[in-house]
Amino acid sequence: MSADDLFDLLDRDGDDLLHYEDLRAMGRAVLASFGHPPASPRAHALDHHYRTLWNAFATTDDVLTRADFRAGVATADFDRTFGPVVDFEYDLAAPDGEDMAVDALHILLTPLDIPDPAAFTASLDPDRTGRITREAYYTMWRDFLRTSASR
Repeated sequence: MSADDLFDLLDRDGDDLLHYEDLRAMGRAVLASFGHPPASPRAHALDHHYRTLWNAFATTDDVLTRADFRAGVATADFDRTFGPVVDFEYDLAAPDGEDMAVDALHILLTPLDIPDPAAFTASLDPDRTGRITREAYYTMWRDFLRTSASR
């Protein structure tokens, strides 16, 4: 998957532009996958993290083109911009404080419409324990974004 693929997955309305509402729609879909309504405290927290991420990328007209997105991914400080979102998602999928279950990761990825989530996540559970550590999840996204930005 490349930054362009991620752009396409996030572009919920298919207009080849990212609007903040596209990101919010993705967030609502992720939250709904875990049974959280749009007005829940979790929804407000996720919206805060998404807004911070969005503000690191958005242009003055509050729209991101594909080129804007690629440039933002290439230059973003992952820990500051993406890290809080990745941590929030992990906590959503592993609320017990334990390692994330692979099945929970598949639920988390469902709104992204990834064609084969099992193949996408196989490297995160090389020992086939059915669990994914926070470090592995975080590293997956950090490496993906760094690698895809260079393509």
